[in-house]
Amino acid sequence: MPIHSLIQGIGIGILVSAPLGPIGVLVIQKTLNKGKTSGLITGFGAASADIFYAIIAAFGVAIITNFLQTYQSEIRLIGGVVLMFFAYHTFTTNVLKQFKANIIGKKNFLADYFSTFFLTASNPVPFIVFGISFASLDMSKKNIYDIMIIVLGIIAGAVLWWIFLVSIINAFRHKFRLKQLWWVNKITGVLIALFSIFIVLSVFFNITP
Repeated sequence: MPIHSLIQGIGIGILVSAPLGPIGVLVIQKTLNKGKTSGLITGFGAASADIFYAIIAAFGVAIITNFLQTYQSEIRLIGGVVLMFFAYHTFTTNVLKQFKANIIGKKNFLADYFSTFFLTASNPVPFIVFGISFASLDMSKKNIYDIMIIVLGIIAGAVLWWIFLVSIINAFRHKFRLKQLWWVNKITGVLIALFSIFIVLSVFFNITP
């Protein structure tokens, strides 16, 4: 159903965008130091790169249907393991150290956008996560309409995440304590770990999301 595909896409979009690695810390930093607009534009730069990867992964999956049907179990298993390492990295990331390491300059919205776009695009993890997520959704059996709905959901999820994060940080910018990011990263890491475990279990118990 379209609404089901849309929700799946939104979930994937948030899953990819939510981990507070260097990009998330940079967005928070821009918001705290330059304001909401700078934070949003920085986040949208990251979202644009994620969307670019999502489109390539989604329609790439549609093209290599036979390959995915043959090796879907292997892809899920390997992908689940990769996500476990990604979850560990997210869980153990020292966001306080990352925040202090970045240097904020003058307001330049164009630079804000492209800096995070290329930084995100240079990181292959989003593409891997999208590929793993699409494999777990058995995208090879979905029609082009469902794939487009999922991609639209991913766009919505990615954009909504950055709007949510920037809005929260901006609303409490005078009361914000950076140490709270520690808990956000821990929770995000646990959620990704649970998702990776589900993917691995789906291989052995023939579970379809």
